[in-house]
Amino acid sequence: MNNNGKLEYRKSIVTGINNEKKVEVLGVNGGFRYIIITFFDEELLNNTKNISVLYNGNLTNIKDIKVDRKSYIIQFEGSPIKKRNTVKLEFWDSKNNVIYNYPDKSKGIEQSRVRK
Repeated sequence: MNNNGKLEYRKSIVTGINNEKKVEVLGVNGGFRYIIITFFDEELLNNTKNISVLYNGNLTNIKDIKVDRKSYIIQFEGSPIKKRNTVKLEFWDSKNNVIYNYPDKSKGIEQSRVRK
């Protein structure tokens, strides 16, 4: 119970593990102000050092990806997006090479916007 004597409920998200996917992305594609990135591919996790996230015209870089941490939650500022928006992710290795794009078939983020 909280300080007011009312019950607190916790919410959780459960997703199935899909071995065909390298990562699972939740949140922003449903119009929320956060993104959850979960690694399913160990090789991708081991080789990723940074992730560039482009959402709603804003670029965010997640630095220092750790091999013992398979999920990341990033909150975005501003109001929730009411329409479905697509997020683009680029996974970078230690040599600053893009090693994976999400979604798979995307062309990635414009190079002029990345890594400033």
